[in-house]
Amino acid sequence: MNTQNVNVKTATPESPKTWAEGHGDALTPAQFRDLYDHLHTNAVFTGISGVNGAQLAELDALEEPTEEPEAAIIYLHKGWPLALYEYDTGYLIFREALAAL
Repeated sequence: MNTQNVNVKTATPESPKTWAEGHGDALTPAQFRDLYDHLHTNAVFTGISGVNGAQLAELDALEEPTEEPEAAIIYLHKGWPLALYEYDTGYLIFREALAAL
């Protein structure tokens, strides 16, 4: 007979874990903006197809602290930023880091 632990929370490509879920707190708007600016300065724009679903499943999502429904999302791996997603624009990614997943 197979048993299954139903109390385990997992991330799927459709709903990646959020940063606050794993760490209990969120960034301030100023901290988020600093990280956002870092990605805009150093990452490569790849459009909508920059990150695939399998890669998203391995990343934590850090949502912009705003009331806007289409906020930016920064994707992290082990606490390091790998990608920025902007609604209707696409992804900015660190190619080398994302390829290492």
